[in-house]
Amino acid sequence: MTPDHFIKRVKLVHDFGVRSVMKRLKRGPGQGQQQRIKDLSRWFHSLSPSDRKRVEQVVQMGVHAGIFDVLGLLDGFGIKGHPDKGTLELVYRYGKKRYRLTGPTKEGLIFIYQRQVYKQVFGTERSNEKR
Repeated sequence: MTPDHFIKRVKLVHDFGVRSVMKRLKRGPGQGQQQRIKDLSRWFHSLSPSDRKRVEQVVQMGVHAGIFDVLGLLDGFGIKGHPDKGTLELVYRYGKKRYRLTGPTKEGLIFIYQRQVYKQVFGTERSNEKR
């Protein structure tokens, strides 16, 4: 498995997460749902179609932010104010084969992820600015 292949699988998780939240909002209140989901669904259905589309865009950004931050940690980026003091490696093993997905010689997973989802999440191509 390559880092690109791994991120393709992460993208499936991203898309599923967005679909799952939107499905819960659209489904409407049902038995067995938590009260917060019922309340949010009622609120969602009270919105205009254009506002519902905006909610979906916010959900996209929320899913993106969570995945982006986790990938940043896997890439070894420290949390602000807490510099990284070690090395984190992500390895995929298949039988006796070992595939290193992160590390100093690998392109960061966050950059591969951004290439795959940026336009979908932010509605535009990414500028060439550095992060």
